[in-house]
Amino acid sequence: MISVKNTFERRLGIWPAGFDKDNVIWCNTTFEDYPPGSFTPGSFTGSMLLNYNKPLAVSSTFGNYTANKANDEDLKTYWSAASGNKGEWIQTDLGKISTVHAIQVNYADQDVVSDRLGKRTD
Repeated sequence: MISVKNTFERRLGIWPAGFDKDNVIWCNTTFEDYPPGSFTPGSFTGSMLLNYNKPLAVSSTFGNYTANKANDEDLKTYWSAASGNKGEWIQTDLGKISTVHAIQVNYADQDVVSDRLGKRTD
């Protein structure tokens, strides 16, 4: 269960998926950081999160949702900027020149207003 604040939270995840020879759908979420097109069922490419626990810099922080929670590989934690305004940013230092095959971004709803009357739902 990934819900941290509500009984239902939206997450967007894109993982290798397909149909096997019997036309049965499969999806592998064991290792979540694959370069596009590199995964075949039953194999592991060795491609994982390049910035796991690497230094991060951010434009601002909201409460206890600090920068180091953006790359700790814990889906229940995350970084939140102090606002949702234009100009907020996050930056990471990989520590060396690296080839980046894919970028993964997981979103969490931080103090979202979900109805048209402006009632808070968090």
